[in-house]
Amino acid sequence: MATDLQTLPPAPQEMDDFRQLETKIERVAEELRQARETRQRAENELNAWKTRFSELKEQFGKLEKETIALRKEREEIHRRVEKVMGLIDALA
Repeated sequence: MATDLQTLPPAPQEMDDFRQLETKIERVAEELRQARETRQRAENELNAWKTRFSELKEQFGKLEKETIALRKEREEIHRRVEKVMGLIDALA
């Protein structure tokens, strides 16, 4: 009578090999889970920085416009002061 190899229990060495493989797979699965969590945290942080950058960019645009307006106002005041000084000089 022929013995069917598939019905024989695995040899102790095969079981050790299987346990080692199982341990490696579990370790890889855990590292993958941690890598995904790390990536998600990095994406969340990136989105927060993008939002902050957008806010600062908008604020910079407003400040730039305000600076331009203040420079124009200063130039106008300078011209007016020169005009008044010219009138005062003419009276003296």
